[in-house]
Amino acid sequence: MINGELKRNIAGQITANGVTEVTLTVSTLEADSIIIVSLNTAAGTPNDVYVNSKDIATKTIGFKSVASNTSVYDVIVLA
Repeated sequence: MINGELKRNIAGQITANGVTEVTLTVSTLEADSIIIVSLNTAAGTPNDVYVNSKDIATKTIGFKSVASNTSVYDVIVLA
């Protein structure tokens, strides 16, 4: 991050489906971006969501969780 500055970017929301990776496109995504995921609405069996992939070329982040988790999560990216 340049000169220690952080830009707050509320990237959007994802809905976990547990079976396949859920992707989110973030136009400000960089190699050193910090990704924060926070539960918005619990559904199914809420469980951890984790970053499964981060592709700087396509500006996408992929998330995964357990099969029974269908919760909605907010995603914030600090770039």
